[in-house]
Amino acid sequence: MNDSLTEVVRSAVAQHLDIEPSLVRSWHRFERDLGLHPLDVILIALELEEIEEVELPIDHLDELRTVAELTVLLRSMVRKNSAEHGTSGSMRLGRRQNASRSMTRGDHG
Repeated sequence: MNDSLTEVVRSAVAQHLDIEPSLVRSWHRFERDLGLHPLDVILIALELEEIEEVELPIDHLDELRTVAELTVLLRSMVRKNSAEHGTSGSMRLGRRQNASRSMTRGDHG
């Protein structure tokens, strides 16, 4: 699935690695394929928390092995946050797309 949230995650990983988002695939393993260490994954997760205005459970971050797993965790927290605050995914879509675009251009906040 190639939705906007997937693109946001791919862009955040790519920005951390200073590569093009198109080079990051959902099946990539953080350590083996991308050379990322657990601290790198935490830093990426912190960036995603800021973009999506959610809090990822830190105790789950050390279990993440792939870009897809991070996307699934983020998606579940976005849905939970949306349900708790009554916001729909479509209301958040524009912000995700803008964040994805700004990350690929190298804009930082």
